Amino acid sequence: MPLGDRVERRRLMIAQLLALAGALGVVSLARSVAVLLAGMLGVGMLGTAMTQGLIAYVAAAAAPDERGRVVGAAGTGVFVGLLLARVFSGGVSDLAGWRGVYGCSAAVMLALAVPLWRRLPKLARGAPATMSYVHLIISMFALLRPDRVLQTRGVLALLMFPTLNIFWSTLVLPLSAPPYNFSHTAIGAFGIAGATGALAAARAGQWADRGWGQRTSAAALALLLLAWWRRRAIA
Repeated sequence: MPLGDRVERRRLMIAQLLALAGALGVVSLARSVAVLLAGMLGVGMLGTAMTQGLIAYVAAAAAPDERGRVVGAAGTGVFVGLLLARVFSGGVSDLAGWRGVYGCSAAVMLALAVPLWRRLPKLARGAPATMSYVHLIISMFALLRPDRVLQTRGVLALLMFPTLNIFWSTLVLPLSAPPYNFSHTAIGAFGIAGATGALAAARAGQWADRGWGQRTSAAALALLLLAWWRRRAIA
């Protein structure tokens, strides 16, 4: 992310996307555990960078009075994409195996490169960054220390990431085992329900623009706790 202060952001996004396509291709063709793990590491790092980079990109491109709405729409698109990707990967996995999932994903990334390059707006360049990349990384801690809002939101994001991944990753285990024995396609279809919920949350950004950011976050956290409690009760 801090590379955006040193490199033109649109070029950075395209370079990351092409590297992500390459990492996906490595995973799909891996013939050893070492190569597979290296490819998975690259997919995780580059996929996360692409996701957060796009959200930061639209936040920088949006006008201040509509930033909440624009970032909310981008965030919704990210979460909907993550959940619908489970539907896609489940179907492809049943047809072409797990290697086919990564191969198709690499092809999709390459196909996205052209429209992203053409449609992403050019952002005005600020003053050239005088710090090295290492110092840019270190400077993030200097930003974190005095900013209470950033500290709170950072902790929430830290906890939300494993919360969502634990839920959707472990869902496969009981559904693929007896008595359900669901196929990969059927398990992936559960992502449709999650995508519906993500679409319902698209208005969160608009509420934030109206000054209701704290209330919206509190309500979302309450619903999250309720959902986990209901899942535990059912299990």
